[in-house]
Amino acid sequence: MPDGVGWFSGQPERGTVVGMLHKGGLLTLTLVAASAGCNDSFECASDNHCELDGVAGFCESIGHCSFPDEACDTGRRFGNLAGTLSNQCVPPAEPEPTTSDASTGSATESEDTGSATGSVTSAQPGASSSGAESSGSSSGEPDLPCTVLYEDSFPGDALDPTWQILGDPVVLGGAVRFAIDPDEFGNYEKIVALGGSRVDLTTGVVTLELDAVPQTIRTQGTLSLEGPDSTVALLWESGGVRPLLGSMSVDHTAMTLPWVRVEFSPGASGTSNVVFSESEDGRDWVEFGAVEDLAFDASDVQVELTAGSYDEFAIPQEFAARWISICGDPSGI
Repeated sequence: MPDGVGWFSGQPERGTVVGMLHKGGLLTLTLVAASAGCNDSFECASDNHCELDGVAGFCESIGHCSFPDEACDTGRRFGNLAGTLSNQCVPPAEPEPTTSDASTGSATESEDTGSATGSVTSAQPGASSSGAESSGSSSGEPDLPCTVLYEDSFPGDALDPTWQILGDPVVLGGAVRFAIDPDEFGNYEKIVALGGSRVDLTTGVVTLELDAVPQTIRTQGTLSLEGPDSTVALLWESGGVRPLLGSMSVDHTAMTLPWVRVEFSPGASGTSNVVFSESEDGRDWVEFGAVEDLAFDASDVQVELTAGSYDEFAIPQEFAARWISICGDPSGI
């Protein structure tokens, strides 16, 4: 496998190198308009290839662009460069077979018809002591080859004072909640774990339990792992999640299960191997992405949760997390 090239959902990665903008610590995508000339069919590789009169679209699994349309049951209609499917409503997705307890998340919703929040539910995890050797939490995670450096289940009505806070996230109902307001588009809020201290995740795992994710385009929530020179992140937008690997963004996916984790292990010549997994219950994990020998220094990482919007949108959104665990090398703090 070439350096820095991964696979996702069992398929070859179709990642597109795009420009990245720093806004309040969040890496956001610079949308690239696609041009199809005079052809009546255009094949996209990612959501970033789909834009019509300034409206961001979606790259459907068959390789054609669709755009928000509330007249369609799915909230999306193919554009006029989709061959025989041009200007037709996108049909509902066929159910996919699942393994163990995992299932696919909800389909992407259009900006005008998306729900105000995208709630996800699961059992509340058990808490273990910070700094203890991980031997599998009460949520059923397997033994991890690292030390639990920090855990937070967001109890009470205020963030733990060890978080660095930028903005006005609140703790409510056992979760930290970021309100994404249409009147404040372009604004990002974030919280930084361990007072901004950097941690050694060379052999490490960051686990997150979600409670709500943004359901419309232009609104985002992220788990960002900021290295000295690049970032590994999971970005939620339009009800789905996609990994970001430095300046590489991979295809939009409809997966949004309540639990996600990012695992690091040493790669060749100082690089990092990264695995993305998700779970319905925090016990049975399904790998949905991996990359080997990524040029990322996992020995010096800052862990952040961020939410906001990069352009105008109509419906208020929310990004919320119920639990976070950071497992790594304690000598690196």
